[in-house]
Amino acid sequence: MVREAWTDERLDELANRMDQGFREVKAELRQVRGEIGEVRGEIGDVRGEVGSVRSEVSEVRREIGGVREGLGELRAEVKGLNRTLQIGFGLIGSFLGVLGILIAAQL
Repeated sequence: MVREAWTDERLDELANRMDQGFREVKAELRQVRGEIGEVRGEIGDVRGEVGSVRSEVSEVRREIGGVREGLGELRAEVKGLNRTLQIGFGLIGSFLGVLGILIAAQL
């Protein structure tokens, strides 16, 4: 095995190559950090949008609850109207029956 001699020039060249490599790695790290910052910003934006969607969903749920209450009240009113109509038609039927009996009695 042949051993190479390390001269001052070769050591300086190695040091320069290592320095250049470290500069490149540092530049790449800065770029990655910048990209991570951008991703974090985008995640923050998405979180804000998710919060907005959640509040809108809550609002829709409250509105649906209000509609359900309104439908319950409407059903109660329809049932009351149905009872009123049944009583009204019963009275009209009774009146017509009595009227028919009276007319038949007169003939």
